[in-house]
Amino acid sequence: MLLSYIDTVVQGYLQEFGASGVAHCFATTSGWSAPILDDRSAPIYPRAQTTTDALRKQVDTHLAHLATTRIPLAEAHPSLRR
Repeated sequence: MLLSYIDTVVQGYLQEFGASGVAHCFATTSGWSAPILDDRSAPIYPRAQTTTDALRKQVDTHLAHLATTRIPLAEAHPSLRR
């Protein structure tokens, strides 16, 4: 999973449903055991949005509570790096 994708989805949830909607999204979505590629500094997701520090912190907090595995972009397969 791409972190830039998660940031973009969470930004939409925050705009449409507020912080409680974001919390509900994280709580009811399955598959968080999949590794997350941290492409935040160089987004791979083609529809990535510019996000705020506050939104990124909110995403990071939720992901930390879910004990997700984050893979730095530098450690990704060369075909995934830009």
